[in-house]
Amino acid sequence: MTGMDLKTTPIGDGRHLIELMFGGSVKAAVPCRAEDPADVARACDTIKAQVPGIPEDLSSRILEACRPRGIEPMPIDELIQHNPSLRDPVIDGILRRGETCNIIAASKTGKSFLAGGLAWSVATGRDWLSHAVTQSRVLVIDNELHPETLAHRLDQIAFSMQIENSERDGLDVINLRGQGITIDGVGFELNIPEDEYGLVIVDALYRWLPEGCSENDNAQMMRVYNRVDELAKGWGAAVAIVHHSSKGDQSEKALTDVGAGAGSIARAADTHLVIRAHEQSGLHVLEAVTRSFKSPEPVSIQFDWPLWSAIACPAVLKTRKAAGVKSQADNDADGMQAILEAIPDGKSIPKRKLRTATGMGDSRLSRLLALIVKDGKLNRRSARKKGSRQKVELYSRVGTDVGTDVGIDQ
Repeated sequence: MTGMDLKTTPIGDGRHLIELMFGGSVKAAVPCRAEDPADVARACDTIKAQVPGIPEDLSSRILEACRPRGIEPMPIDELIQHNPSLRDPVIDGILRRGETCNIIAASKTGKSFLAGGLAWSVATGRDWLSHAVTQSRVLVIDNELHPETLAHRLDQIAFSMQIENSERDGLDVINLRGQGITIDGVGFELNIPEDEYGLVIVDALYRWLPEGCSENDNAQMMRVYNRVDELAKGWGAAVAIVHHSSKGDQSEKALTDVGAGAGSIARAADTHLVIRAHEQSGLHVLEAVTRSFKSPEPVSIQFDWPLWSAIACPAVLKTRKAAGVKSQADNDADGMQAILEAIPDGKSIPKRKLRTATGMGDSRLSRLLALIVKDGKLNRRSARKKGSRQKVELYSRVGTDVGTDVGIDQ
């Protein structure tokens, strides 16, 4: 059989994934332990059963393909000559073609909507969360949503982004929900042409892991990401993988420590992009560490279904309060109660006496008095001191009969 080629990929435990290539397409694939003659014979029988006309020397070809080969050093001048420039960016400041990217956030935060917006942005050339993009075709591989849900979600995102039907031909989808295809089967079970896409988005990582693979195992996850690197190289595309963060507060963690599972998940990717809670309710902070760019500044973002958008305000993470530390709202509530308790029923009290009774400074007292008046719990009026033109502010409880204060002209 002319034009036949064998591709071998180490998959751990001394095994290789043997892929029979013909005309650039995978015709058969089978795991094999090359050191075990019986396993090599089994692999040959499996391949021959799937593809007719296989040469009789297939076993020797498998052994040759699996034989370790040394890598020779390269002079630095030759390296620079062969690589005169960086790879083309897909998302300026964040990701280049052939690189890998993690998109990390807590479960149910809206990661898939973020990925969907990214897909449409690159496919149509629109900026993504304040970052310019290079327009290119995009493939979404979704193994989490039912096809009906995925179709509705991507359609709603496009509609909200005001993307016309004539602009939608730059986005393709492969839906794998319920098909049980793991990363080991992607190379031969998915027919993805080389250099067709600038960006491939995988949603989500946990459904792509082979049986028995733990996301907490550094060695296993490194093997997974080595395979992702091979796919990115073969497709000629950047690959972004959606993954969840661990449970609990994330604010005090280093950026590369955010994300459930092994530390190799963050270390192996070229870009580790994280969404965490903003100190302002309803907002989040988008941060990234990158390998081939200077890491970008954090950005405040907001999710208004079905779109994420950048917000012009400081990107400040929400932090966990130490035990026993009251919030500003709690302190204000205590202060306002102290003010109300310092004003007897039926009496108007000048601000000076309230300051003495509560022990508050002028600034805080003025702010809290304004809040109580706004809430309708205090009346405020002005009166002159006896024998003086100077006016003072008087405060009384709402709904009580107010008597005359000594020393005040009514």
